[in-house]
Amino acid sequence: MKKRHGHYCCVCDQFKANEKFSGRGHSTHICKVCAKLQVNERETQQLQNKITFFYQKHRLSQKDREYLTKISKDAGHPKAAEDAKSFLADYDRERALWRELSKDECVITENPEPDTP
Repeated sequence: MKKRHGHYCCVCDQFKANEKFSGRGHSTHICKVCAKLQVNERETQQLQNKITFFYQKHRLSQKDREYLTKISKDAGHPKAAEDAKSFLADYDRERALWRELSKDECVITENPEPDTP
């Protein structure tokens, strides 16, 4: 895998050149463009990035569900709250569908005794 040059911005979720970061931006992982955003917008974008990460996970732990529930009740970031609610609803619907499918496919049958001559 090729090594990426530059630094990672946790707000816009991109790798950018060294020049795109200010002195403090390197340590906080925030580029100059994102540093100019209002704090609320920046936090909302970071929360949405974290929610997007959960789409890549196969199963959610109890801790993940609690974190998403906490975000979904956050009145300060309505966009992120809406994304978290929609993700949890989709996830619950998929889990219910998988449970239903596994019930149908897991039919327990008795093992017949092998024929012995």
